[in-house]
Amino acid sequence: MESTAPDHRPALLFLGVGGGLSIKRGACLGCEWEGPDRSRETEAVEDAHDHVWPGWNCPPVRWSLPGRRGGPSFLPGAGRSPRKRRHKLRP
Repeated sequence: MESTAPDHRPALLFLGVGGGLSIKRGACLGCEWEGPDRSRETEAVEDAHDHVWPGWNCPPVRWSLPGRRGGPSFLPGAGRSPRKRRHKLRP
């Protein structure tokens, strides 16, 4: 995936506001862009990645092979359902 510009790089700004609270904000090291204040680090990082690599978090479509479950499915584990092993209890 190509960046919006070669010199754009995602960054995380962190400000401790006391009492164990902090404000996080996504930013770009290649320009003056800064995202909105966030309470969760993950949201701020996602904002920065959205700025640098638009569409980065869209999973690719993976098509099933003929004769298997049909239709598009998304990664990870495309077209598979988790299988649980059932163990027989022995007396």
